[in-house]
Amino acid sequence: MIVFGGYTSLIALFFPLRTIYAQEQNSIPGSAIRILSKLKYLDKVFLGFGQASDYFNKTKVNFLVDSGNPIRDELLGLKQKNIDQFNNLLIIGGSQGSDFLNHLVPKVLGGINRNSLKIRHQCGLKHRKITQEAYKKNNVNNQFTISEFIDDMREAYEWSDVVICRGGALTVSELIKVRRSAFIIPIPNSIDNHQILNAKLFEERGFGKVFEQDSDINNLISNLRESILDNTSVKSYYEQLNKNSFTNSSKIIIDNLNI
Repeated sequence: MIVFGGYTSLIALFFPLRTIYAQEQNSIPGSAIRILSKLKYLDKVFLGFGQASDYFNKTKVNFLVDSGNPIRDELLGLKQKNIDQFNNLLIIGGSQGSDFLNHLVPKVLGGINRNSLKIRHQCGLKHRKITQEAYKKNNVNNQFTISEFIDDMREAYEWSDVVICRGGALTVSELIKVRRSAFIIPIPNSIDNHQILNAKLFEERGFGKVFEQDSDINNLISNLRESILDNTSVKSYYEQLNKNSFTNSSKIIIDNLNI
């Protein structure tokens, strides 16, 4: 049995004689997996972020595996990018979209005068009209397209130079493994602040920059606009991304299952 967090994982309590694995996606483990670990129900934990090991018993041999988070097979193997000036900006708000990003990003872009900048904005179901209106209201003159969904994420990542997004564990993991820099604005009220911690790990490795939503909105707009115009920093983010080799997390997990 393998559990992935959330309270449904506690079903493992009813199977004390089974071999039970956990895959913890975030940089700080969720309550359910921590409970199972403390009660010694787990045989092995696969970590999406190595820093999560601080919350587990490190003395148990082969108990923790720093696997990283598996991502979709179609995203593996993207070519490295070398950036002198970034031109392609991708905004992703997740399957539901992000109302905050849908309103924030047009305000940021409305104050930028750079004709070479192109924008793709994924706004989420039923948010296209209001997002288009926000772009028009803020006089965004750059070429932009707005879509509710992205059917081909590999092509979208290949096209992108920089991504604006939230700080979910799988989003951050995808960015790392496809080697794309990002300006991450974590959801401020996520459980245990895991989105902020996920994003900070990305920033600390020199891959991009984190902006906190709780900050003054005018400062946030100004700082994000400044970063979009800062090609020198974006170039340095890609230098760091391209220095790293990233593992196939799915293979690591499969290889460590005792089956």
